[in-house]
Amino acid sequence: MTGHGEGILAHRTLRSLGRAIDEAAAHGLTVEVVGVLDRADAETVETFTEALGSGGSVGRAAGGRVLTQVLEVDCGDPGLARMRGVAALRAPWACVLDGDNLVSGAWLVAAHRTATTHGGPCVVHAETLMVFESRVALWHQLASDDPRFRRENFYDRNPWDTFCLAAREVFEEIPYAATARASGFGPEDWHWGMETLHAGVPHLVAPRTALFYRDKATGSVQGDHETHRSLLPPTPLLLDLDIARAAVASKPRRRPMRGLQRRIVRRFRGRDQVPPLPAPVPPEARPKGPGRRFVWPDHYRYLHPSLAHLGDDEVRERAEARPPRERRGWLTEPDLADLDPQHFDVLHYRALNHDVLALRDEEALEHYLRQGRAEGRRTRLRRRELRAVADLDLDDYQALHADLAHHDDDQLLNHYLMHGLPEGRAGSLTAEERQALEPVVVEDWLREEMRAVHELEPGVPVPTPAVLDALTVIGPPGDGSLTRGSRLWWNVVATLGEASPDVLFLGPWIRMGGGDILLARYANAVRRMRPGARIAVVTTHGASTRSDWFDEGIVHVDLPAMDGWDRLRQDERAQLLATLVVQHRPSTVHAFNSPEFFDAVELFPAALSASTQVFLSTFVIDRDADGGMANHLFHRPTDYLGVVDKVIVDNHALVEQFHELLRLPRHKFAVHHQPIERPAPRTPRTRTSTDPLRVMWAARFDKQKRLDVLADVAEACRHAGLAVEWHVYGAPVIESAAASEAHVARLEAVGAQFHGTYASFADLPLDETDLFLMTSESEGIPLTLLDVLAHQVPVMAPMVGGIPEVVSAETGWPIARFDDVGAYVEAIREVAQDPGAARERAAAGYALLEREFSWSHFEDLLESMPGYLPAG
Repeated sequence: MTGHGEGILAHRTLRSLGRAIDEAAAHGLTVEVVGVLDRADAETVETFTEALGSGGSVGRAAGGRVLTQVLEVDCGDPGLARMRGVAALRAPWACVLDGDNLVSGAWLVAAHRTATTHGGPCVVHAETLMVFESRVALWHQLASDDPRFRRENFYDRNPWDTFCLAAREVFEEIPYAATARASGFGPEDWHWGMETLHAGVPHLVAPRTALFYRDKATGSVQGDHETHRSLLPPTPLLLDLDIARAAVASKPRRRPMRGLQRRIVRRFRGRDQVPPLPAPVPPEARPKGPGRRFVWPDHYRYLHPSLAHLGDDEVRERAEARPPRERRGWLTEPDLADLDPQHFDVLHYRALNHDVLALRDEEALEHYLRQGRAEGRRTRLRRRELRAVADLDLDDYQALHADLAHHDDDQLLNHYLMHGLPEGRAGSLTAEERQALEPVVVEDWLREEMRAVHELEPGVPVPTPAVLDALTVIGPPGDGSLTRGSRLWWNVVATLGEASPDVLFLGPWIRMGGGDILLARYANAVRRMRPGARIAVVTTHGASTRSDWFDEGIVHVDLPAMDGWDRLRQDERAQLLATLVVQHRPSTVHAFNSPEFFDAVELFPAALSASTQVFLSTFVIDRDADGGMANHLFHRPTDYLGVVDKVIVDNHALVEQFHELLRLPRHKFAVHHQPIERPAPRTPRTRTSTDPLRVMWAARFDKQKRLDVLADVAEACRHAGLAVEWHVYGAPVIESAAASEAHVARLEAVGAQFHGTYASFADLPLDETDLFLMTSESEGIPLTLLDVLAHQVPVMAPMVGGIPEVVSAETGWPIARFDDVGAYVEAIREVAQDPGAARERAAAGYALLEREFSWSHFEDLLESMPGYLPAG
């Protein structure tokens, strides 16, 4: 039994232990007790010494035939302290007990009987944890061979308390790991449970036994681990591929969907196709008059699916039998346009409109054409809503909201879409939450034990009807299901496969933009420089569409595409990434603007850096829509970079910005100029000073790129009489289309041509371009700019961020302020009038790339950076 700072609380624990020893002696068992005082305070020392003395509550148990001793140790670690106690034992069986919990009277007898009956190495736990003090709850512990037990849930749930009994050899062969507070690792008992189980030691439960677990609001070791954000130490169980494959293959437990929800989800998942729209009525066949009695069979069958099997004449007969006011015999072209499946789905229309829910599909369609369309009602669920509908559990939603007790299935769906989802209400419960709502059955033996332990610890409640009614069940899922976090974890493990990565890269996504391309270039460079290294890329924050950028052999783990990632809180995502690093122990992790991993560095610094060197990359201090500065290094603790080896940036100006703004130390940064492929020198486009100047602008239409400044410049050039052809490539990404609409209209008014987005830089017609123009208000060193220089196209750019390291009066046309419209106009005039100077500066930019931005220079930087590359 360990003691630290429990003080007089240990007195109650020791009294309960004396009671269990008396019962053990009555069954012929001899018990020895070792009190291990690890840096204990004086009150705890006194309490243990008194109880274990000959006249104390333990010393006099079993008529004084109990063996006792007190060890004072200086471990500063609960697991190591327990191991000191095990080493001091002479008994073949060892039980570990914390100094503030209480044991049931039958524990020692039942646990010993369970272990000896098993006949081999095992670990025995109490059947029930009775939680008391800050809350009152039950935790039913399961044996490892119980069909409801899932070892997969070890990722985020500890199935057993520390309190257990095992052969002394089990503790000696599989000791507790050291998990002192400063280590960043813990809890030690959770880890020990995984280590023993993975080693083949079964975990059993002793029937009709309980541990009365004191759930302290403050001061507990478990609370200490939660406060200091500990992570589980490395353990082979969490990387076991057999467990991973079984977890991925298992289907999530959920109740079947019903009614309209089931039909919507089947259609969403492609199992139910939307009926195709019929062709319009040929003009020559349309009615000449009001057409009230006109029926076009194809349209009528579409409006009435139940008649789909009838021939044309039978359809007309059915239609004629209905009153004219209830009959729509054909659909006009505007009708067909409004019913296009891109805009209208009758199932969605019913789910979104309470007064249409009870109608049949054909009645709902008719309702829309007669009434809903004129009222502007919604007719399609958004993709986010469709995912939410797929996750909705109707029974859970009804159980969560007593006022919905009389709603039928479709009414529940409509309420969730109209009220629950917009208000952020939960649409389903986890298995643990559902377990907590179920009625609690307390067996007679446990009621008797509660009363007996209450006499030793008044904090344990007497089992009155009120107490029993208030009880909830806690602990891991008791129905054999996986937690959301566990299912996601094992999906990641299965995706990574046999070998743990040596180098791990992280980024928000791989789909477009310079940062994504640069991440791929780092990964590919390491792959070439260390062919035997295992390399993985994990994306965390959005859809990735360009995995083809990675060289063969690089594994891509796309977390947003995995089930469950979108349901994790931000801190849970950070924990998963940190656990990934701790368990796989790559030599290097390099994160590019990944919000979740930047958070992980803040939350789990000690654990992350224990066996891995951490590198971060960021490229620019941005501005949000309100003008506020934004960067992932902002709003961090002052010691945030303590465990970071280097923050790798692509320009010196950004280092100075961080130093000036936040006083971040310069030595924590490394500047790597981006590598660029240089095509062979080309013959520039022939242009005379009288030809129109072809200007290209290519970027996202977001605030940073300043499409509005481009519009200002284009209008000013026209006013100055300059002959300029404007070619714009890109589309809205961060801002909405509406935010850039006015700027687009201004550019179109001066003749600018918009060419949309481009899949790769090779798609841009640089051979037909005379000048590449940038108008950004903030940048690092844009990859697009480097690519333009590599193609010997003259460039003009504002002196923001790292651009001055590339664009000068020798290599292009620098603009001092990004919004100096007059400076742009004069520079454009100079380019237009002197094609020879444009060619010379473009050639100088091409030469600069060879010196500062070549692949060989980049690889030299990586090779010279301590700890970045794995051993060759």
